[in-house]
Amino acid sequence: MKTMNTLKNMAAAVALAIGTMAVAQAAELKATVPFDFTAGSAQVKAGTYWIEVKPGGNTIGLRNANGRRIAYVLMNIANASPKEQGRAARLVFRRVGAHHFLGQVWTGGGNSTANETPMSGREKSLRQEVMLAGGSVGTVEIRVGAE
Repeated sequence: MKTMNTLKNMAAAVALAIGTMAVAQAAELKATVPFDFTAGSAQVKAGTYWIEVKPGGNTIGLRNANGRRIAYVLMNIANASPKEQGRAARLVFRRVGAHHFLGQVWTGGGNSTANETPMSGREKSLRQEVMLAGGSVGTVEIRVGAE
């Protein structure tokens, strides 16, 4: 009897998980990036890309205009502040001198969340070099469209 209850509970948990996954859908965003950039460990050329953001996931997928997978990028999820809620979907790049690093992917809309990349060791050391040399660092935002 105890085994039967355990099996019923496990089956209910699996059904709930499958139902939850079916409701949560990935966001597919399209962006044209006018400069070369780094996404995770991938060096990416300027161009048009599709970004797949999976709800609750910690990675995004980046595909080029031909549908070829360019990169998977590890992300941290950050909730939007009330000020950020409702803003358009966008990509935020961290600019370090002449280099650009994908920093955030915002899904946009009323329930806006940001998927944020941690700074790599390469980015940190480049940032230090640029600042010591009197160069500039900042951010660049690019609006994206939903597909």
